[in-house]
Amino acid sequence: MKKAVVRVLPLIFGGTFAAGGSPAWAVDETPAFAIEELVVTARKRTQALQDVPLAVTAISEQHLEKLGADDFLGYAMAVPGLSFVDKGVGAKKVVLRGISTGTDGERNPTVGVYIDELPVTAGGPFPDLKLFDVERVEILRGPQGTLYGVGSMGGTLKVVTNKPRADLFEAKVAAEIGSTRKGGENIALSTMLNMPVVKDKLAVRAVGYYREQSGFIDNISLGLRDVNDEESYGGRLVTQVNVTEALTVTGTVLVQNTDSGGRPSEDILSDGSPQYDDLEQSRLMAETLNDDFTVANLTVNYDLGWADFLSSTSYFDRDREAFTDVSSFFAGFLGLPVVQNDFSQAKVWVEEMRLSSKDDVRLQWLVGGFYYDENGNSGQSFPSEGAPPNSGLENLGIASTDKDETQKALFGEVTYSITDAFQATAGVRWFDAKQSFYGENRGLLFGTPIDTANPGIRSGRASEEVVNLKFLLSYDLSDDLLVFAQAAEGFRQGGPLAALPDDSVTGEPAPTQFSSDSLWNYEIGVKSAWLEKRLVLNASIFYIDWSNIQTLVRRQDGLSFTGNGGKATSKGIEIEAMTRLTPDFNVNFSATYTRSELAEDAPLIGGRKGDQVPGVPKFSMNVGAEYAHPLSDGMDGFARADMSYIGSTVNAFELSASRPSFEQDSYILVNLRGGINIDDWSAAVFVNNLFDTDPALYVETLLPGVIQKNTLRPRTVGLSLQTRF
Repeated sequence: MKKAVVRVLPLIFGGTFAAGGSPAWAVDETPAFAIEELVVTARKRTQALQDVPLAVTAISEQHLEKLGADDFLGYAMAVPGLSFVDKGVGAKKVVLRGISTGTDGERNPTVGVYIDELPVTAGGPFPDLKLFDVERVEILRGPQGTLYGVGSMGGTLKVVTNKPRADLFEAKVAAEIGSTRKGGENIALSTMLNMPVVKDKLAVRAVGYYREQSGFIDNISLGLRDVNDEESYGGRLVTQVNVTEALTVTGTVLVQNTDSGGRPSEDILSDGSPQYDDLEQSRLMAETLNDDFTVANLTVNYDLGWADFLSSTSYFDRDREAFTDVSSFFAGFLGLPVVQNDFSQAKVWVEEMRLSSKDDVRLQWLVGGFYYDENGNSGQSFPSEGAPPNSGLENLGIASTDKDETQKALFGEVTYSITDAFQATAGVRWFDAKQSFYGENRGLLFGTPIDTANPGIRSGRASEEVVNLKFLLSYDLSDDLLVFAQAAEGFRQGGPLAALPDDSVTGEPAPTQFSSDSLWNYEIGVKSAWLEKRLVLNASIFYIDWSNIQTLVRRQDGLSFTGNGGKATSKGIEIEAMTRLTPDFNVNFSATYTRSELAEDAPLIGGRKGDQVPGVPKFSMNVGAEYAHPLSDGMDGFARADMSYIGSTVNAFELSASRPSFEQDSYILVNLRGGINIDDWSAAVFVNNLFDTDPALYVETLLPGVIQKNTLRPRTVGLSLQTRF
């Protein structure tokens, strides 16, 4: 059997070296200076990171703190193969390996997002959990169709939270204050308390946090400053009972509420210069956001002796409402301020049971069952505050849809050790999905009055049965050199479409259904350690063949639907490295080249064969360096610098009829952080966006006469304090 050999930690895990921090996993025979390694559950069993024959990045809690990473943007640029479209708070689109068809959010995402055992992609875009008291973040690149199922075509992102400990009392308190150029003060308060109730048997862990981020965009039309402020608060309560040495039961309740007063977008001209002054916009109506979600989970772990059993029962409740000023779209024939209100509610029950073999057997296996039940409501309305009373223009249209969806799946993976060094894995997932919806359309946009007793009614049903496959070979050339080759399938289900009126501009009839899409990912990779485990070098080369791609289609009348747009390919290379040059100094590096392009013309979305997918840079890289050294007895100092380069992208396909293409230039982001640790206390000063970079994270050209550029938070300086006891 392959030994649980200590290998080094790839890429960005310098946080395990932070003074006062402790590694998640280490072994006594680790050589001096060696980089210690995390344990991950990427394959739904516990493994040392370098023993996992997959392209996986894991970021420890200690490293998140060293980065000052409070949310997704705090670490995203340091992960190879990961890109994103940032439309503001609660509106980010996560992309892995270029598996995306544009900058709009798809109805079905291409990256699965998990908080512990629960998938949380229902009810809107990526839910960005604040990262306090989390054990690690795992990013699995490439399709995870067998173990994680639908929605993990490009990969999977997992946030793994810390669990209660019944063997000790511990607490952590953190506070941060900062100031943003052209903005104001930012505040972050966090606390954690772990309490053993019955020693070694019962423990409770409570987490609470509050965030207040100042805005930095001024709305000149409404005379408001710093409109894109953000307020978030939430918490987590976890109870764990060790019923016996073999049986553990863990219950979790997690909540997070986020409010924003506007989007981080400034109005620009076609040459990229500001239309007004720096960081100014003109909106006739406020673009607010409210995004609240609750997660509840009950997990049972039982060691049967010959195998391990897990049952995870979860509930996810999300309520989201976002407003966008679309006045310019209606200005030509209405001349009134109009806002688009996107609303969604989702309630999801998930049950997963799985049984896995022990690690010390030649034939390792994992089998499981999965059940998913979602009930939701979503839609849009177009109110106008300036419309005369009783004019029929107070709300131009309301479209509301009730949706029911169920998924049932059986999955499994088998790994056979042909020799102690050579392993072969095969995986399969069968699932059956059923969807139904019922909706109503009211208002002038849909040809009926708002108060009609007979609104436009639409309903539909769809079902699909699919099998996903995976094949993997891995070979240990030595204790510190692992190579692997994989072919894996990914899938997204199709479904019925809410009925739309015929296109008022072209006269084209509206479709009623969209089809599933699928892909095959082929890759080879290497994980290696050198110089007595003081240098790590990992790399993957991949090719993805994607068929019948799902995409959001914008009609010329402004309405949209999910359609299918032909074929695409994505190919590239991902490199991650880390070296510990001295006991006090380490450097990490990552780089990605991705060529994600259409394999044939896609007239529905204005794409031609060979066009690069919008929002996905061809090249990106990240370099980080950290120096930590004792200053005196009980006092350590550290300093860290991180630099990210993100290559140029476009916001839309060049021939898009509804959204003109705009080139989003490459940019460099530099963050600095340094401080001291004194026993259980730490203090750090930081400068984020040192050179006050003002990049185009996303340019919106959908609305006539307006070009909106979403950008990074300007230079922000601050101080953070933390204590443990």
